[in-house]
Amino acid sequence: MIKLIALILVTLPLWGVTCPAGYGYWGSLTIDHTQVGSSDSSNFPVLFTGDTSLKTVGNGGKVQSSSGYDIIVGSVSGSAYNFERVIWSASSGSGGEWWAEIPTLSHSSNTTFYVFYGNASVTTDQQSSPWDSNYAMVQHLPNGSSLTANDSTANANNGTNANATATTGEIDGGAAFNGSNADIDFGLASSLQITGNITAELWFNATSWPPTGNDYVMFDEGYSFGSNTRGWELRLYNFSSTNYIYWDTNTGSIHGCSASTTTSTGTWHHLVGTWNGTAWTAYLDGVQFCTSTDSQAPQNNSVHVVAGALGSSIGNPFFNFPGSLDELRVSNTNRSVDWITAEYNNQSSPSGFLASSSWGNACGAVLTSAPLRSLMGVGQ
Repeated sequence: MIKLIALILVTLPLWGVTCPAGYGYWGSLTIDHTQVGSSDSSNFPVLFTGDTSLKTVGNGGKVQSSSGYDIIVGSVSGSAYNFERVIWSASSGSGGEWWAEIPTLSHSSNTTFYVFYGNASVTTDQQSSPWDSNYAMVQHLPNGSSLTANDSTANANNGTNANATATTGEIDGGAAFNGSNADIDFGLASSLQITGNITAELWFNATSWPPTGNDYVMFDEGYSFGSNTRGWELRLYNFSSTNYIYWDTNTGSIHGCSASTTTSTGTWHHLVGTWNGTAWTAYLDGVQFCTSTDSQAPQNNSVHVVAGALGSSIGNPFFNFPGSLDELRVSNTNRSVDWITAEYNNQSSPSGFLASSSWGNACGAVLTSAPLRSLMGVGQ
């Protein structure tokens, strides 16, 4: 009997990652599921920063496009995710500000997404908004040296700046307000005139608290002199030398919630207000701060939405805020407590939000197994 021994080499894609056609490299970022609350979130925008391999080829990196157009985000199978490139440096690659829309952010197991790069054939921008249709406005206020107030959503609720200046924010750049005549006016587009479920949020860094009996208004829909009403607002207030944070609306009487606080000045804090049809609730640094059962909807008084002061129907904002703001957002839905928890953990520490990351992996790399022997019998 003649016996033939065949040696078969088995090759498999490294890590099982499939790169989109034409891409040379990939990185992976794995989100720590213990950071995202107790339920899944859908279409969640995750903040992440870059790596030195995201430098351009001319700077010793792997990116082919001088504008970073060949950096995209996707799944392990190479399908594309929506993403926004806010800040990227061709010379360093690392740091920056990127947002990726994750289809399902799991609370029970870690979620991994991928960054693909190194494609010389890409000559156009591949960005597609990671902000779901509930976002009425997203303001990053980058980049710390030249202040812009352009809306990242399709609603184009861009701001008009009056005396606010660029400063270092919680995430890259932010806007500094002088407490006397600085504000950013976002207009009165219908997308911002919300009278149903709502979420308004920001990062704030106050220079000081108000004098007794006074407001510092950070973000609001403004005051109507004609009806003596105020739309939704996030504000600081001092009563009898005790500091309070308010999330409320005013129809002639105040509806909303507030609580006293010992929050320090000179530090960044995340503040979120929601109304879900039955209750006004505020969250400070990812934790519920106050809540009030109240079916009064946000008052729509057709006054401009303003940051850094209380907008007014006569066009002269007042109750000016002294300090800095960053990441202003308005949604026409009430975001869940787990969504808000994940936001705070992600934005306060992008690296701490991750369980692990890996960069500079070559697409098409294979793992070769040990030889597999088979015996084939051949008749006499």
